[in-house]
Amino acid sequence: MTRVKDLIGLIGGTGWLGQGIAEHLVQSGVVRPEQLMISNQSSRRIEASWAQACTYTADNQVLVDSCDIIFLAVRPQQMNGVDITVDDQLVISIMA
Repeated sequence: MTRVKDLIGLIGGTGWLGQGIAEHLVQSGVVRPEQLMISNQSSRRIEASWAQACTYTADNQVLVDSCDIIFLAVRPQQMNGVDITVDDQLVISIMA
């Protein structure tokens, strides 16, 4: 199994889709919780015990500037509120 060595960011990471991605990445052993940075506007945190080791932020640009891989897990109507400037990171959009 290949483990990710970089920091992974989840914009919208405490929503049902973002949380599901985070949980699968950790439980499958692909990443450690310390490798996840989660951004949301509500200051909500994932309640699972493993998620306490994740880094949380309300600033999407801080997440983008810190992460090599970014999952964009927001609803289409929320996209206007996601104001980020991406450099050379991999961005995976999973709008639902």
